[in-house]
Amino acid sequence: MTVKNLNEKKLIRVKNVNGCTNFGGLEMVGNKMFTIKTRSDDRLSTISVYPDYRKTTRTSYKFAECMGHGNDLAYHDGKLYVAPCDKYIEVVDTKTWNHHRLYSDIFLSGIAHWEGNQFIGISSSSGPQYTLVLMEPQGERMLILKKWKVTNPRHEQGFTVSQGLGVKKANQRIFVVYTNQDFHRNVILRSKLFATECDYILNSKSSAGKYELEGISFRPDGYKIIGSNLPDGQDATFLAK
Repeated sequence: MTVKNLNEKKLIRVKNVNGCTNFGGLEMVGNKMFTIKTRSDDRLSTISVYPDYRKTTRTSYKFAECMGHGNDLAYHDGKLYVAPCDKYIEVVDTKTWNHHRLYSDIFLSGIAHWEGNQFIGISSSSGPQYTLVLMEPQGERMLILKKWKVTNPRHEQGFTVSQGLGVKKANQRIFVVYTNQDFHRNVILRSKLFATECDYILNSKSSAGKYELEGISFRPDGYKIIGSNLPDGQDATFLAK
């Protein structure tokens, strides 16, 4: 298994909006970036659209009582798919900003588009394994097509808080973010579709204060764009190879 250190470079600050302070996830579509932040009571979420991920200019849309913890985002065919840390996915049309719900048989804390009409999801786990699923929208359901467990090789070191996930489509790899119980350290675990073991670990830099990686997405050239919760409302995005 390959192990490397992640070299993050700060891009922009992601400011709080509408009282939403928890930076849950982000998604790249070309140079456009979507982010989601949620209020501490999980009753209000705000999705922001950045036309250029390198600039702080944004347009924000708020949603009440529908997106739970707002833990992750995926984009496909003009729609955003929000994983709320619950047994459903909230789907948002990015033209009208109307939304509807797809119900799931399992708890979903992360989501990424895979290919066609299919998605990868993660069921949050603090145990020695995490559960990934291949799933597809059908009617009012997010249908689970296949489910498999992947060993978390850093579980014994305290990396037990699962965050979001991303898919690098060029080589069809799945990236899962885990935070240590101290909320100062993070790892990104990479695996192949249906694999039960990771093949690559990226160690994020440590911090004396809170440094909680939340979401991961990819630029068209394959560079990683990462969202992080930081102390005192200084949440930010970072660029990494």
